[in-house]
Amino acid sequence: MRATPMAVYGHSLSNDQLRECVKYDAFFTHSNQAVFDTIYVYCFAIGHLIRNAEEDNRAQSAFNQAYELSKGFGYVQEWMDLSHEFAAAGNWDTTKLNPTK
Repeated sequence: MRATPMAVYGHSLSNDQLRECVKYDAFFTHSNQAVFDTIYVYCFAIGHLIRNAEEDNRAQSAFNQAYELSKGFGYVQEWMDLSHEFAAAGNWDTTKLNPTK
């Protein structure tokens, strides 16, 4: 997946710059806005981990920041909600992550 290198590259960019980079990179293989939004939130979370490498609770902090960012992105927020619910319950039934079923 190209998203992780993009996150490393973009960790010091502004949110707007990161979003543009992700969009142009993802456009090579995808034309769906939900894909752009999902990759953007993913790259944002990885960037948060990189920028806060010394923080003790950085994983939870990255999730919280990504969750806040996802609030304007329809499916992405729904998927983040499901991810949080599954993690809290210890249940990783990924069939429930498909919004078309």
